[in-house]
Amino acid sequence: MVASASIGSHDMDTTLTRNDDLGLGGRESRRELDGLVDRIRGAEPGAREEFAELFSRGISLLLARDLGPDQVEGNVERILAAAANDIRQDVSIISDTLASAVRSRLKREVSALRESRAASTEAARAVSGEAGAAVRKVLGELSSRQKEILRRHYILEQPRQQICAEMHISEPEFRSLKNDARNLYDSALRPKPVERYQAPLALRQSAG
Repeated sequence: MVASASIGSHDMDTTLTRNDDLGLGGRESRRELDGLVDRIRGAEPGAREEFAELFSRGISLLLARDLGPDQVEGNVERILAAAANDIRQDVSIISDTLASAVRSRLKREVSALRESRAASTEAARAVSGEAGAAVRKVLGELSSRQKEILRRHYILEQPRQQICAEMHISEPEFRSLKNDARNLYDSALRPKPVERYQAPLALRQSAG
């Protein structure tokens, strides 16, 4: 295990320049970054927070640029968790490839979010009239995670275990998100009860 080193010191001769497209400025030594990678793999306290401090701003900027500011909240932490999981599973990720690995994960997540948005837009366009208005209203109320779960489950027909693994959610969380989304759809599309016509009181009295 590489000894813990606070990201931000510059006492090493061998340094790495952070990638501009991740919005990261300054330089970190290979020893510092390798230490961070080791601490993430060892699930050491504070490692995830240090990792988030290093990359969250750049991820937020790119999400806002590529998908819009409304896609930042909630997705940054999920992407950071997925990237940390990549580090734990892929031993080839070291200081030299750390930023590249984060960028690769971010690219995949952005692509999935775009597909989810496109699928939602197509679904909204495919319906019309009162039912269409109801579906569009529901789509606007669903979170990006709920939309992605529905897309994977109903359109791509992915198994529950795969969805949970790739989206880094538990099975109870999967069921809850899916059921909440379905309940919204069912509620919006449920036919409204037809009110029974009742003649005015005066008319009923005169008829009697």
